Amino acid sequence: MKGKNDVIRRVEISAAKVAYAESVPSEQRKQPAAAGLQPGTEIRVTAAQDAKGEWRASRIEIVAAVENAPPANSDDKEDSDATGTLPESLRVI
Repeated sequence: MKGKNDVIRRVEISAAKVAYAESVPSEQRKQPAAAGLQPGTEIRVTAAQDAKGEWRASRIEIVAAVENAPPANSDDKEDSDATGTLPESLRVI
């Protein structure tokens, strides 16, 4: 992930809970929320370093969706499923 200061950090996100910020309009919200994680999406990550120095995210908040995103479905769930499952393309190995 690229931070505000242009530093790039590797962050394990597979167990992170994903949600939308209140500022994201409902018509831009994909469901489950993890589907909204696309290149260019502005996010806020809550993470901590483990004993080995690796960053592990516990929460990802989508604060600005990618423009021209297809409309969300009618499901009102905002978080990833209980297992924290994210799309395979977003998993860090």
